[in-house]
Amino acid sequence: MRLSGSVLRACVAGLAVWASAPLCAGELRGPELKVAVAGATLALDSPIGIALPIVFAHDGTMTSEAGTLSFLLGSSRDVGRWWIAGDKLCKRWQVWFENKTKCVWVGIAPDNRITWRHADG
Repeated sequence: MRLSGSVLRACVAGLAVWASAPLCAGELRGPELKVAVAGATLALDSPIGIALPIVFAHDGTMTSEAGTLSFLLGSSRDVGRWWIAGDKLCKRWQVWFENKTKCVWVGIAPDNRITWRHADG
């Protein structure tokens, strides 16, 4: 995933939308995670090679347009909420991903790739 408009500028290729990856060195914790995500645009690589841009606003909302991923996600656009719970980034879309809350631990690998691990394993 790529974050732009924030302190972090990195890329992880080949990850499924909100898929698990081993957490590597440099785990981002509560306050620094919030600073890194607020105001950022995350380009999340899908399993079919199309990036899903997610805008994380400072007010805790997030928006995205699915483009050609609409057929997988069930709608062409969605809005949701994001927040930090402890040391995890949590998000919940109104339509996508069955409107379920998903939380991940976020880290930065030595090669500046951003990784995450789902809170549920």
